[in-house]
Amino acid sequence: MKMRKRFFASMALLAAGSLVVLAAMLCMIFYYQLFDAVQNEVRERAFVLRDLLRAGTPYTDMQLTDMQLSIVTGEGLVIYDGFWNAGQGAAESDWGDSDEIRQAIENGIGESKRFSNSLGQEVYCFAVKLDDGTVLRLAKTTKSVWGVFSQSLPIVVGVLMLILILEYLLAQRLAGRIVAPISDVDLRKELSAPYDEFAPFVLELERQKSRIEKHQDDLKYRVDTITAVLENMSEGVILVDSRGMVLTINQSAEAIFAVEPPAEGKNILEIVRDVTFLQNVRTALAGTRCEMNLEQASRLYQVFMSPGRGIGAIILFLDVTEKAFAEKQRRDFSANVSHELKTPLTTISGYAEMLAGGMADEGDVKGFSNRIRLEAAHLILLIDDIMKISQLDEGGGQELWEDVELNIVAAEAVAALREKAAVHDIEVLLEEGGATVRANRLQMYELFFNLIDNSIAYNKPGGKVFVAVADGDVVGADGDVAGTDGDAGEISNRSAKIVITDTGIGIPPEDQSRVFERFFRVDKSRAKKTGGTGKTGGTGKTGGTGKTGGTGLGLAIVKHIVSAHRGDISLQSRENEGTVVTVVLPAFFF
Repeated sequence: MKMRKRFFASMALLAAGSLVVLAAMLCMIFYYQLFDAVQNEVRERAFVLRDLLRAGTPYTDMQLTDMQLSIVTGEGLVIYDGFWNAGQGAAESDWGDSDEIRQAIENGIGESKRFSNSLGQEVYCFAVKLDDGTVLRLAKTTKSVWGVFSQSLPIVVGVLMLILILEYLLAQRLAGRIVAPISDVDLRKELSAPYDEFAPFVLELERQKSRIEKHQDDLKYRVDTITAVLENMSEGVILVDSRGMVLTINQSAEAIFAVEPPAEGKNILEIVRDVTFLQNVRTALAGTRCEMNLEQASRLYQVFMSPGRGIGAIILFLDVTEKAFAEKQRRDFSANVSHELKTPLTTISGYAEMLAGGMADEGDVKGFSNRIRLEAAHLILLIDDIMKISQLDEGGGQELWEDVELNIVAAEAVAALREKAAVHDIEVLLEEGGATVRANRLQMYELFFNLIDNSIAYNKPGGKVFVAVADGDVVGADGDVAGTDGDAGEISNRSAKIVITDTGIGIPPEDQSRVFERFFRVDKSRAKKTGGTGKTGGTGKTGGTGKTGGTGLGLAIVKHIVSAHRGDISLQSRENEGTVVTVVLPAFFF
């Protein structure tokens, strides 16, 4: 629309200017043509009147209506004028200084042109010298250039208005035809030149279009790549500008801070309100890389903040919760191992010193030696369990996987613990059923042994332990489907389930979430009531194995074995009623 207005204004201005110049030129032409006509007419009339005077016609008889006739003496006195005769003050009129009179006296003819202020017109005068020395003078008025122009001005204005109206209509149509091909350009289609003059423009436009399309494809590829990387990262990423406004935030970061999308355009202060974090963001925006730890929703994140060239800062959130927990476990494990090793070694060292120093009576030597043997056996058992834990941590044992019939392994473990069960007056029952899994046989045996041993140790005299192995759901001793609650998860049609149910003293609710931790023990006084080992995680292996006491690692080993086989383990317990431990091994390991 603006282009059309500019096009019309240019055409209107050009037409108006052209018309004014044309009018001025025509006026000049008309004026000079009129002046030439007046000049020729006056000259011809003057010569005709001169001939009449020579023929004897008195000048008083010469009456002219369109010109002024005057007879002037050689001294410049008017002796006759067409408007008054010589007797009326002619002697007082002196035209001796007039150019045309002076030229006529000297050369025979003369002429001049002057503007009359009284008439407001130009006057052309022509004089011719007569035979008697007088001068015949004719004068005629004519319009000036401005007079001609002013007379024609209304016509010029009218014509100009008419031309402007015609130009407006013509310019609208012409501008529309010229601009339409440009306005209707569709870059999605192939371009063509509506006029030959547009061919270079269309060619350059095609080149620019190709460059833009290629640039857009490159940008889209980069954006899609960056978006795919950001959205598939488990780490949270936030990009902020120099004012702290969020430019980009991926789904992981939104999940970390529970941000409702879209978060772009918000200030980082609205997402994270930690003072130390905000101080580090300012540091990164100032150009210095920094890092920190941030706790959010019970998770620990290591945060890296780096200055971004031209965009502000890049903030990366790395979840190190498991790493920190593992580090804490290693520290606790080291401390617990040191403590557990120190206890039997201190006992062994004390008894050995007494024996070596001769401080023991002859009757006590056998007892001291037996005590040293038991503590050494406990120490060997502890080291053996620690090695098992380390092996499981490193994923060891997978190379020995085979098809294992769980009911046969369970029967072996029950047989190995039957003597211990009899000592504690506990009946161990292996229910009918079975399942075959792909697993490490020795680890499966360790799993059954530790779970059954623990159920015996924390049972009541006259109590029972039920061992069930089956595909799918397994019914426990109370008649309910065992292991269907808790963390065992959903069971597929081909899943293998192991359920160990006892009628023992149970586990307090506050301790149930920790029984699978390394070296964790329930209150020893509870174990003493049952005659057990006093160690919740203990293996308490008997029956000729040479191992005695518990290490506090039994259930931790069970947990590791289940995890190594991608299974789930859950525990349900009620005080003074019993405990149900459920292990589910997934189908894809069969």
